[in-house]
Amino acid sequence: MAETFYVMNNFPQVILDELRTVFENKEYDVTKEVVPGRFWHYCLNDKSHPVYRHFSDDFDMIEFYSVSPGFKNSPHLDRGRWCALNIPLDVDLENSFFYAGKYFHTSHYEWDEQKNAGNSYLHEASEHGPKGFYKWDEDKMEKYNLEKPVLFSSKVPHGGNNVDGKFLRTIVSIGATNRKYEEVLHRLPPEWF
Repeated sequence: MAETFYVMNNFPQVILDELRTVFENKEYDVTKEVVPGRFWHYCLNDKSHPVYRHFSDDFDMIEFYSVSPGFKNSPHLDRGRWCALNIPLDVDLENSFFYAGKYFHTSHYEWDEQKNAGNSYLHEASEHGPKGFYKWDEDKMEKYNLEKPVLFSSKVPHGGNNVDGKFLRTIVSIGATNRKYEEVLHRLPPEWF
């Protein structure tokens, strides 16, 4: 497996269940329909919400993403965060996947001129560090079905693919905007790995 993401084999079920409840009860603050009828982004910006107690101050944003069958994200770098913990809520493990580039240096990937010419992010976000879109290259990407949560560097091309998915794919993504991947990796509870 690439070092650009780590599977969290022992992520606490109690936290996963609480995050699922937050989503199901619509306790988020903001809803964005990023691509009408296909891609939704829900933000829990209220840091006083009790679910934030499970995460150190390394993590400062909780977001939920849902994509319809047939949808995929292009390989991209996040604008507003350095890394994230992606946690599956409802994922077709047989037919959809998370992916991240195998290499940290973006010179390994082909820049997507067309997507970078416009605002392909489709919504506003604060910006930290490099950003941009890259072309898919199967040989340079590591796929994972997201059976378990992953911590990944969001400054490596990454995304999600639900093209062959049979149902809506929903994940929660806990982001770090002030600490980089390597820092967060070593600060997480070791028993989560």
